Amino acid sequence: MARFRTKARAIELLGKGQIADLPTAISELWKNGYDAYAGKLTCNLYLPGYKGNNFPFFTLTDDGSGMSEKDILEKWIVLGTDSKARGRSFLTEKERFGKPSRVPMGEKGIGRLSVAYLGSPMLMLTKKQGEVCQLLFMDWRILENYNLFVDDINIPLKEFAEPEGFRQDFTGMLAEFLTNFDNEQWTEQPELMDVIRKDVRSLVVPEFVFEEILPDFLRPEYHGTTFLIFKPNEQLLELADAGKDTGDGSDAVTEIRRSLSGLYNVFKNFPDFATEFNVVDAGGKYNIINDFFSQEDFQSADHYIRGTFDENGFFTGTVRVFNESFDYKFRPVRLPGRTPYGVLSLELGVLEGTPNSSKLVPEVYQRMSGKTEKFGGLYIYRDDFRVLPYGRVDYDFLKFEERRTKGAGYYFFSHRNMFGYIAISRESNRNLIDKAGREGLIENKAYREFKNDLIQLFVDLAMTYFKSISKENPEVNSRSEQLKEIQARNKKIQEAEKKKAKHTKSRFIEELKNNRGRIIQLQEEINELQKRLTAETAKLELVYNDYNELVFLLEEKKAELRRLRLNKPQAAKLSELQEKKFEDYRTEYARTEILMKECEEEVAKVRQRFDVQNLQRDYEERYRAEMKGIDAYIVACRKRFNAVSGKFDSLFREEQNTFVRLFEEQVQTGIPEVPKTREDFEQAINVVLATGEEVKNQAEQKFSAFLNHVENLNFEVDDDLLTNWYMEQKEKLEDKLSMTNELAQLGISVEIIDHEFNVLYAKMAQSVNFLRDYAGEHPEIQDICSQLQISFQHMEANYKMLKPLYRTTRRQRTEFTGAYVLSGMQAFFSEKLRQYQIDLKGCPAFLGYTFFSYESVITSVFINVINNALYWLIPVEDRKIRIDYRPATEEILVMNNGERIDDRILDDIFTLFFTRKREGRGIGLYLARMILRSVGLDILASNEQNDNKLGGACFIIRPYKEELC
Repeated sequence: MARFRTKARAIELLGKGQIADLPTAISELWKNGYDAYAGKLTCNLYLPGYKGNNFPFFTLTDDGSGMSEKDILEKWIVLGTDSKARGRSFLTEKERFGKPSRVPMGEKGIGRLSVAYLGSPMLMLTKKQGEVCQLLFMDWRILENYNLFVDDINIPLKEFAEPEGFRQDFTGMLAEFLTNFDNEQWTEQPELMDVIRKDVRSLVVPEFVFEEILPDFLRPEYHGTTFLIFKPNEQLLELADAGKDTGDGSDAVTEIRRSLSGLYNVFKNFPDFATEFNVVDAGGKYNIINDFFSQEDFQSADHYIRGTFDENGFFTGTVRVFNESFDYKFRPVRLPGRTPYGVLSLELGVLEGTPNSSKLVPEVYQRMSGKTEKFGGLYIYRDDFRVLPYGRVDYDFLKFEERRTKGAGYYFFSHRNMFGYIAISRESNRNLIDKAGREGLIENKAYREFKNDLIQLFVDLAMTYFKSISKENPEVNSRSEQLKEIQARNKKIQEAEKKKAKHTKSRFIEELKNNRGRIIQLQEEINELQKRLTAETAKLELVYNDYNELVFLLEEKKAELRRLRLNKPQAAKLSELQEKKFEDYRTEYARTEILMKECEEEVAKVRQRFDVQNLQRDYEERYRAEMKGIDAYIVACRKRFNAVSGKFDSLFREEQNTFVRLFEEQVQTGIPEVPKTREDFEQAINVVLATGEEVKNQAEQKFSAFLNHVENLNFEVDDDLLTNWYMEQKEKLEDKLSMTNELAQLGISVEIIDHEFNVLYAKMAQSVNFLRDYAGEHPEIQDICSQLQISFQHMEANYKMLKPLYRTTRRQRTEFTGAYVLSGMQAFFSEKLRQYQIDLKGCPAFLGYTFFSYESVITSVFINVINNALYWLIPVEDRKIRIDYRPATEEILVMNNGERIDDRILDDIFTLFFTRKREGRGIGLYLARMILRSVGLDILASNEQNDNKLGGACFIIRPYKEELC
């Protein structure tokens, strides 16, 4: 009799081979935990450095029902076990741990095999409540041997009840597993055998496993399953930096976060379980799956769609377009009768593509567009669990983007601007079946009709409510009517801002042109005045009247210099040439101020030779002169205002005449003949009243905004500064400018919360100290307390280093050494230096060098430069950063052996928004140069052999030779 036999490789094909990607593998295992009524589903990626561990280590845990030895032998390692999808399992409330009954997610009995995707080797710990823990060891790579049959593989399985015996049990399991290689079936694959045997023999269980994981499985009341992965999948290792805002995350990392964050339908319900994916290092742990959408986000959408397809394919729901809501019904073109796909519901929020077209205020639009950029898409959830890969931007199953290429104005919807879900269930949608590898739904008749009806729905929605109007499509709709008003309002604001900016800029350029010649002339006059003051000081006998005349002339020059002061307008952007002219003018103005100060020093020298009587006289003269100067300045300002006021008075009189003439003309048009009868007069009165009201409305529309603006003006508010903020929101380069705004806002926020942080810091320090003492008497919390203390100390060190960076208004020059700077950098970047094994050192000349500058400036520059170096050092193996000092040229060199900077962009890298880093901001080096120049230093990049001794990037900090002011 012939019988089927199963090769071991079939298990790999059914398990790892059927899983599309890492998010799918994790979600499948989490679904198994959900089916086991887990309340917490957790992944932990432990990085080297955590509690002395020297290699990455991964765990996946659920606190579900767990498994006994019988469960493992009869279910877990049996393929195609009885489907859980036949309906809700009838478990008692105790067996469900008090949770409501759940619809099972598992279906084919192979989802558990997706653990092979996470990496190898693997140790599974599982325990049912009140029973002993079971250990199962497996290296899934053994299944790659195409000569092995399933029956040939020995999978070690042991009970674990005593903590002292774990190491011995684990060693015995490894020895037992290695017996799988004691046969001739490995002769054709010796390399694979050698790799597996080497890895298995070198396995070491990290110490933290004995402290944090094993004790739970020894408690009688505990229940759950944990997978320990000794060599995690490369995709998992990409998540090492996912918890840090480094700006260099890959698309793969983004997609993993997107997939795991949206695992459960939080659009609709709040789950009765929690999920976490923690990246754990020496500083603690960080959960990388958060910031997903919520039900409340639909209220922040420009447009909102909600409804249901019934069993006959009729869609009934509501549509909100901006601020208008409509009842909506749609019947797709299809044969009458029940659909094969069943009843389903849909809920969707949509954002307009640009802020100019959105009803949302800029802050809300920015928050929502940030979410849609990371997580936007139309998801499918079956019984509130996500069906992958729907929702991914690269899986456009409803062909939104394909249709937009044919006509973006007609086909409105796009993955980039939408967020929402389609809800299906096993009970109502039995014919919508997952593919074996969970990479979507089987494309059967039900799926094709499901897809076709949805496409028709979105095309109809776009045509009815959302399509843009044009010459080819002149029909108006709710969106086009409201959009016209929204865009007109935004355009009116923008045009008014541009007009004002143009006027402000024109006036500034004119003043700059006129003042340039006068400032040079004023310098000559002050120089001449200084000579006369010097001569007066040299006289043996002083004549007060001569002195007073010179002081009077000096006060006149000071008053004129004050009038020549120019501030760059906030609401206008200058060209590079105009910026240079303004900087030149500031230089000349600063030089004039220096000359003025030198004159005042000469006056002080003369004054020192006066007797008390002349000093009293001089005091009285100066007092009267300053009073007169203040009065004169205010009078001049008032005259300037009166001139502007007079101009508007004339304009109002002209507008008055214009509107009176308009009224007369419209009345004459409406009453062509002189009224004679009662009916004629009644009609004429109605025309006069209606025309008067219309003309008054036009006048109000023209003047009210202006008058409100004038009424709101006051001396304390810089109107240019306020309008500049609004103008920046409308600029075409808003996406780049927003990066600068975010950084500036962060600095302002830190400044504002500084006091509150200090108070909280003091309380936290007190609490940490208390816990440290308390932990001395309670060993069970010593590890947690130690980790908390390490994290707190790391945060404390970083805070103390960064604290001076935003104290620019109260900074002072201080002395500090290169050794001090280096130790600060080593502490600040300690985690990354350890993670990437980077050797950061200072040469003796730098260590002994003493800065006399602003610590905040120097610190921020070194943070920028070294952070930049960390990124470009990643591809090399022997990673080095060196800091040196050359006394002869007073130059500090910061070098690394990473990627070399191309000669063509040595200057470009200091330009605002220029970046070569993936998702970089292009701000760091620009800011470094700007703040260094503000304190008389400069920074440049060099590839000269004498400078760039390590062959990578080399930055030179040196005195600024062309300091402007």
